[in-house]
Formats: sequence, C-alpha cells, structure tokens
Amino acid sequence: MYDTLISLGFRKNDALVYLALVEIGPCFVAPLVKQTKKHRQIVYNSLNALLERHLINVAEKNGKNFYSIADPQRLLVDLKQKEVVAHSLVQKIEEKQKVGQEQVEVFVGKSSYERGTADFRRHALEAKEYVVVRGETKGWFEHTRGFFPLHVDELNKLRRNGVDIMIAFFEHDRANAIKFLGPHLGNPYICKITPDDYKLPHTVWLAGDHVYFVTPAVDPIVVHIKSPYLAGQYRDYFWHIWEKGKMLEK
Repeated sequence: MYDTLISLGFRKNDALVYLALVEIGPCFVAPLVKQTKKHRQIVYNSLNALLERHLINVAEKNGKNFYSIADPQRLLVDLKQKEVVAHSLVQKIEEKQKVGQEQVEVFVGKSSYERGTADFRRHALEAKEYVVVRGETKGWFEHTRGFFPLHVDELNKLRRNGVDIMIAFFEHDRANAIKFLGPHLGNPYICKITPDDYKLPHTVWLAGDHVYFVTPAVDPIVVHIKSPYLAGQYRDYFWHIWEKGKMLEK
C-alpha cells in the first residue's frame, strides 16, 4: 500500500505514518514513533499534514492527543478534487491553444502508425471530417496489418456518427487501393481515383485544423501539425482533385 499512497501524492513520511495508524489502530503518538522508527517531531509533522487533508482524526484522551484513521473515502474525495482542478486547467490550456497557435507532434517507432491513426480518428470525430490526400501506400497497409481490422471497426463508428471517410487515391495506386480497400468500399470508405498529374510525394490526413504527414513504412513516422492555415490549404487541394476524380469500384 505504501507505493500506492506515494502514487496518490503522499509524501514518504506521511505515507509511513498513515500506514502505521492503519495497522495499529487508534493510538497515541508513541506507538507511531516506534512503528515508523522516525523522530517524534517528524511523526508530529506528518500527523499535522494528514489532519490538514482530513485523512485522520484527533481527539484528547487522558490529556494527550489520540489519533485515528478518518473515513478512507476521503482518499477518493481528494482525487475527485484534483480531477476537477485538472479538468479546469486542461480547459484553460486548450482555450489558449485555440487562439491560432500552431502545434507540432511526432509519432515515431513501431507503434507510430497505430498511435497516429488513433489520434487522427479522435480529431476526425471532433471535426466531423476524415479526409486523406493520396491514399496510403502498399507499405502502410502491410505495416498496419495487425491493427487494420480494428481501425476499420473504429471508422465504421465514425460513419455512424456522421463522419464520411473520404480518400483520394492517385491512378498510380489504383491496384493497391482495390486490393486493400476493395472489401470495405462504401463501408466505411468512400474513395476516388484522381489523375497522377496532381500526385503528392506523401500521404496527408486531414481533420479540421489538424494535418498529418505520413512517411513510408520503411521508417514509420507520423507528423501531426495543428495549423488552421495549413489545413485550409490542403482542404482546398483535396476538393480540387476530388472533383476531378472518379469513384473507385471493386
């Protein structure tokens, strides 16, 4: 329990005194000094700290302070209070970030594609937009084989929440698009094939103000940039090539 108390924000000596009081039960300070093997003043300091947090009780008995554990539910009250404070802080930070401030995040390593797609889906749900410019390459599909079925399931959930899953492939990638997404066309994917004249050298995911650049699977990296300006530029580009494309069929 000591490690758990530490993880909950207890100072080391406070945790020792609290656990000693749990084990001994209601008592004077002397048994706590003996149990913890700490100086009497250190024990008193911890008792005062625990009293301030309303985690223990104190009463007078025979002219001396007599300590006992308060309702353990107080631990949950503390956590809930911290959660409220944390939510308030997060809200204030997010409000400041919304004032046009650009943000950059990089997903690297073997799990970069999985973590990147999960983050993309989250923002797609918020923005009600899931757009891909230059559908993923063959290497991407092979690299994501382990979690791709789960990814498709999550995309179906997005569809049920009113988010269209739109991907603009280029003619060069038609075969891969049919091979890997053929079974899922219309459920959940809406795909078009556009002329190679407009081809980009990289894949771009777009959701609201969030833009993701995806590297080849040889060295998996997903770069996430929150930028209203950049997102607007890629959105215009997507709709330009989307209008010139033709629906992908199996």
